[in-house]
Amino acid sequence: MPHFGLMDELAMSSEAAALLRARLHLRGGRRRLHQAKYAAGVAALYDALCSGMKWYVMLAKEPSLAHLKTDIDLRPDRELFNALVEAGILDNAKAFEGLDSLLDQLLKGLAPAFEQQRVMTLIEHWLAQLGIMPFDEDALPSEDPNTY
Repeated sequence: MPHFGLMDELAMSSEAAALLRARLHLRGGRRRLHQAKYAAGVAALYDALCSGMKWYVMLAKEPSLAHLKTDIDLRPDRELFNALVEAGILDNAKAFEGLDSLLDQLLKGLAPAFEQQRVMTLIEHWLAQLGIMPFDEDALPSEDPNTY
């Protein structure tokens, strides 16, 4: 995964680790899509979103999200996404279902047709809604372009 070797999660707060992981996976997912490594790219982007959602809930001040903090590591991604939609933080639940389905197909070795730019735009949109974007990619740890 794009964060391996680039961050020491044990030396960071859970919040800082989730935020950095989201940003590193966004960068890594973009690169993998451009390299036509579709399964790895979509998986990294999906993880960027999931890490971003967890980061948001860890820091959330909205009373409607307080119950999510207690079991954040156990909560299924779809349930967490839907809770954030219900709270008015994220939108487009149908698109998340499509992303989840696309990832499932790619990981099974199928090659469904999909628009890379549409997936990127959607992930970036959700990360912006969570407050993770925009950010300075030059501030991230350097990535070895030869890694997966």
